[in-house]
Amino acid sequence: MIALLCNPLRVDLVILTGSIVVAGLARVVVIGVGSNTAMGTIHDSMLRSKDEVTPLTNKLDEIGTFLSQISSVASRFKWRSRTEVVDWPTSMLCK
Repeated sequence: MIALLCNPLRVDLVILTGSIVVAGLARVVVIGVGSNTAMGTIHDSMLRSKDEVTPLTNKLDEIGTFLSQISSVASRFKWRSRTEVVDWPTSMLCK
């Protein structure tokens, strides 16, 4: 038991957040919380990294802009044709 407590950083004895215990009892010693854990260091490194602009992201941005412009034009044509259909019966009734 003392040998286990003296070496708490053995990989097979470390329990990460989100682990599920299905059976048994255990005593644990918390060795780190927050940014002092493996998940915390990964989170901190992700926050410090810069978003790199690659040719693929540039092309995807261009495609997204192009698709939004096309859908905007298509919806305008659809809306215009819808109002013409709606106005036709009312114009017949008003004559």
